[in-house]
Amino acid sequence: MQNGTHIPLKRPAVILLLAVILAAVAALSLHTGSATYAQTAAVSTPTAPHLTARDAGANTIELSWTEVPGADRYELHRQEADAPGWQQLDGGALRDTSFTDGGLTPGVTYQYAVRAIDGNGEPLGPWSNFPKETASGSGASTPTPTSTPAPTSTPTVTPAQTATATATASTATASTVTAPQLSARDAGANTIELSWTEV
Repeated sequence: MQNGTHIPLKRPAVILLLAVILAAVAALSLHTGSATYAQTAAVSTPTAPHLTARDAGANTIELSWTEVPGADRYELHRQEADAPGWQQLDGGALRDTSFTDGGLTPGVTYQYAVRAIDGNGEPLGPWSNFPKETASGSGASTPTPTSTPAPTSTPTVTPAQTATATATASTATASTVTAPQLSARDAGANTIELSWTEV
């Protein structure tokens, strides 16, 4: 016989002890999983700003867009609706959610897009929608010809008429080739479908 006290454990007590340990481990696993899920749910993808364009007269289009949380600045781009090539406005240093685009050509339709930029200079979410607006010459530009002296306005009118005649002549010469008609349609999922007529 050995010295010391020996406490015999019965089989039901061992099973109960194992069950308690397994339940504690399972509860810890579920708690860790729920914490991971909560962290994942808290990280959301930034939304695209919603851009609005409005003709303000005087060869000017006013633009405004919704704020993107976490944005340090915004990049605003413009292109003529019927011509390729985007041009960045204001050097990409826009801190506000509005911009006035002036000095535009009356009768020309312009298309715009904006996106948010974070503090590291990286895009913060997708581009906005791509609204179009046609610039008009009405508004504040009307008094300008009136206030201009007559001798100054006369030379301005003459070259404009000459340029129109030249353009008409060149158009008539090249009328045998027709330009393709381009159509753009919003197809959702950040996609625009393009189609054109055959030449």
